[in-house]
Amino acid sequence: MERQIRRMLTDLGIYSKTKGFFFLIEAIEIYINSNEEQLKITENVYPTIAKKFRTTPSNVERSIRYTISELYKSPATDRYISLFGDPQKRRKPTNTEFITSTAYEIKSCMTIK
Repeated sequence: MERQIRRMLTDLGIYSKTKGFFFLIEAIEIYINSNEEQLKITENVYPTIAKKFRTTPSNVERSIRYTISELYKSPATDRYISLFGDPQKRRKPTNTEFITSTAYEIKSCMTIK
């Protein structure tokens, strides 16, 4: 599954040069493997990732937000536009929107195969 998440993030235009890339992989994987209705990003996901990487939940949140902001500023890939729409016409997705939308897309691809 991690390979699929990495491929998706790369297709969106996010690369491994930022900490947020690795935090996003973990967050998306946690979301895919959980019961989505009971999962809370700030209460469950960030602390879990922070513990694994020996950092703080706020650092995890900030790194993910920074990575998404940088992605939003760069030229949009076709994959980004298909998931989130044209960045010229839409606001930047929140961390939660980005994680859940990406997880849903990966989950959908997994069930099709």
